[in-house]
Amino acid sequence: MKGWKKLYEGDRIDFWETPKGEDGKSEIVLAIGGTHQYFSAEVFSELIHGTGVVSHQLFRPKDGCYQ
Repeated sequence: MKGWKKLYEGDRIDFWETPKGEDGKSEIVLAIGGTHQYFSAEVFSELIHGTGVVSHQLFRPKDGCYQ
């Protein structure tokens, strides 16, 4: 993980950014335990959007917010 920039450190997960490659692009790395998943900026953006959609579906209030 030489040259990686830590973006987020949680209790169970971390996010890192790799150094830029010859193409000038870096990758976002999700580290969970000893597992690392690499994402391009485009795929990471879709992951964040999809996570928001799923979170909204799973955790939305069952009744109206205002009554």
